Amino acid sequence: MQDYTPCIFCGGDRSSVDHETQCDGRQGGLGDRFDAEFYRALPLTKEGFDIYHRENPHIYAKLRQYALEAKHAGRTHLGVKMLYERVRWYTMVEAKDDTFKLNNNWHAFYARLLMEDPELAGLFETRRSVADVEVLT
Repeated sequence: MQDYTPCIFCGGDRSSVDHETQCDGRQGGLGDRFDAEFYRALPLTKEGFDIYHRENPHIYAKLRQYALEAKHAGRTHLGVKMLYERVRWYTMVEAKDDTFKLNNNWHAFYARLLMEDPELAGLFETRRSVADVEVLT
């Protein structure tokens, strides 16, 4: 059993001296370097999302901020993927922070989390996904 919180990207020990040289910081683009260990680190489940969300509260904060901005601008329907790309734009272009990464595995979970906010009620439509199965069971 591991005695550390695994990196959300590679599953390795974030505190190790060589972590930055071993982890490329991109979900899904790691090839054979981390084998299946990467996928076991955060399974595509509510539990995996909860870990990711707890370690990255700034992602939800930005998604919510942009959803509210769109609503106040008169938008009545939004897609979480659009918000994801807006957060990417913000971090790469406006904030010039290329270390900020978003995990595409969590779109559905973030959409449902945003929908729980009374200010954002009715703004999103969703399709059935693993997020529903995890939330309902």
